[in-house]
Amino acid sequence: MSRGTLPTTPMPATTDSNERLRMMAFALGGALRGDPNFAQQTLALKQQQDQRKLELQIDQAIDKSNLPEAQKALLKSLPPKDAYNAIYSASKSDLTADQKNYRLAVQQGYTGTFMDYLQEKKSPLVSIDQSQKVFEQEAAKAGFKTQAKAQETIESYADIENRLDVLQKQLEGTDPVQTGVIEEIKIPFKRLAAGLNILPQEQLDRLSQQELFIATTGYIIPRMRVAGSGSTSDREIELFKSAVPNLGNTVEGNKVLVGGLQSIAKYNKKRLFLMDEYLKENKSLLGFGEYADQEIGPLFKTYDSDEDYDEKVKKGELKIGDFVYDGVYEQFRVLEKEDIEGVQ
Repeated sequence: MSRGTLPTTPMPATTDSNERLRMMAFALGGALRGDPNFAQQTLALKQQQDQRKLELQIDQAIDKSNLPEAQKALLKSLPPKDAYNAIYSASKSDLTADQKNYRLAVQQGYTGTFMDYLQEKKSPLVSIDQSQKVFEQEAAKAGFKTQAKAQETIESYADIENRLDVLQKQLEGTDPVQTGVIEEIKIPFKRLAAGLNILPQEQLDRLSQQELFIATTGYIIPRMRVAGSGSTSDREIELFKSAVPNLGNTVEGNKVLVGGLQSIAKYNKKRLFLMDEYLKENKSLLGFGEYADQEIGPLFKTYDSDEDYDEKVKKGELKIGDFVYDGVYEQFRVLEKEDIEGVQ
């Protein structure tokens, strides 16, 4: 049977897989021959196949209808789209919503079968919507878990932060606490002399400051353990001791340790605040890491030359008490009042 809209060379009915293979072979053959029109010919072949499929579908629908044979023959002589409209016009009210939408799609140029329409136009959209919804729900759950864990870390560190402030004041006062290896060795003897009431008052005052320093660092060490990480081993205790200020370190060394720990605490607070705002707005933490790095920058500030240092001080980027990396001398340090005031 030939319709006015069909190509002059009719195509035999084939399965979808065979049609795809035939079209691929046709296109490949044209490309290998160097045919400049092989793309247009391949497209024409595809259109021919789609037209043949639609015609067969319409013919089957006509054959299954209860119409008189003469009317069936008349319908088969019409173009496929006109025949489709006629065959279903009598039972229009009986069509399902999908069938009505399919009919509208055919009128607008759709050439696939009804099953093609359901698979291509309906099922994938539903599947994508459901997958997207599940993904968003899981991302939100993960985001709230991460936020809760960060909040727990900040809260567990708050008590340590208060003690760090005490140590900072002891190290930076007009009469800073005396620390170092020799001072640590002298502690037992000072305590013995104090017990015998033979320690001079000046030394007694210094001893009380040193004992406060020891007690404060002793309070911090076991609390360096991450919340929920289980019991702390002796090896971990020794590691924590080396990471916090202690009486055996020099005064400058203790200042750097205190400054570094305070810098970590401040950075984590800023990051948690930013995380709360980001999670509230985006409903997840996807992309938060990059966003936070752009907003609050690195954990510690740095400078690479004297000129770079002076410029950042003048701009207010470097201030008293900042924990910084000195790129000139390649070491960490805490900026003091003299460091800032010395910049003209």
